[in-house]
Amino acid sequence: MGVSVYTVANDRFFPGLVGLVTSLRVNGHTGPIVVVDTGLTPAQVEALSDAATLIQAPADLRKHYAFSKPFGPLERPDDLMLFIDADILCVRPLDEIINQVQLGSIVVFEDIGRPGQTAETWREWEERLQIGGLEPRTYVNGGFFAVPRASGIAFFQALADGVERVDPHETHIGAADEDLSLPFFILDQDVANALLASPEFRARTVTLPYRYAPHAPFRGVRVDGDLTCVDDAGTRPFFLHHALQKPWLEPLPSNPYTQLLVEYVHHPAAPVVDERELPLFLRRGHVAFIAREARSTRGTVRSRVRGKLGLRPFLQKKTQHLLQR
Repeated sequence: MGVSVYTVANDRFFPGLVGLVTSLRVNGHTGPIVVVDTGLTPAQVEALSDAATLIQAPADLRKHYAFSKPFGPLERPDDLMLFIDADILCVRPLDEIINQVQLGSIVVFEDIGRPGQTAETWREWEERLQIGGLEPRTYVNGGFFAVPRASGIAFFQALADGVERVDPHETHIGAADEDLSLPFFILDQDVANALLASPEFRARTVTLPYRYAPHAPFRGVRVDGDLTCVDDAGTRPFFLHHALQKPWLEPLPSNPYTQLLVEYVHHPAAPVVDERELPLFLRRGHVAFIAREARSTRGTVRSRVRGKLGLRPFLQKKTQHLLQR
């Protein structure tokens, strides 16, 4: 039975993409890794040519990641299909997830939360997407979906159709403000949650707890042993998800993801990458080590200031609650 992994990336996500591809191979995935290319450079494509199958996203789907996400599974379907965001590292073999999908389940992970979600949100989702009979359920993250072929094709086609129904000005793409009361502000993730609550998909959807795929800053999670992690309760995650800010795009405090990203990028199983394609802090050598330390320090200072604003207090509080359950 074939198992394929799908992701989407452009040149800005290349460091995370290399980490994802390598971490999957290290943790036992031997099947195809299909990368939907939305703007990788020729050098990046060459570096990945032996490690993954790259397919070009059509021009009309390059307008935003949310639109290109369903393209890979629909273009190259397999018996079992795992969509994984390019800002995720695999830190544990996926056999348990694969086994559930083989039984017909759709496997997803609990999200950190959806600020602004109310009963009206569910009604808006029903009306705007024209899918009646939604039953409110745990809000899940849009960075991972594991699906069997038949229901997976139906799900990704519905996701593609759903995001096209939404006006980008009502989402994080085009909204004037960060208004999470807008029912589709998180676009593809909101559409996916509506679909998974619908009669067509909800009975077969299995939602794994947040602790199995925690988000940055990974409170209570530490690197343990050889490229693995464990949290304070002894749980070993399948994934680390660096949602929101990306450590290769801006300075952030050191965390388990950033520590392991360095290890995976330079692992013997990693694609051969010209170091000029990597930011300094991800390169080898003493200068790169100093850059990592300085970057982490800058990130710590910035996080203390920015932590007083916006979503960060909510996310910190919610993360702590999820880890204590």
